[in-house]
Amino acid sequence: MGVGVFAKIAESATKEEFEEVLKIATEDIKFNNIGFKKLTKAEDLKLLLDRSLNLVRNVQA
Repeated sequence: MGVGVFAKIAESATKEEFEEVLKIATEDIKFNNIGFKKLTKAEDLKLLLDRSLNLVRNVQA
């Protein structure tokens, strides 16, 4: 499911949006994994990517 989540976001975002979403998601996952030793489930990843894309789009507007 993880790879499919990235494909869905990539299809609905521009290249620049997708790159920014990946940066945001990577920082969030690193922070949680290192700071709280928390693993990110596939469902949480999808939610994180969706929210990050919405954030990126709202900031650009």
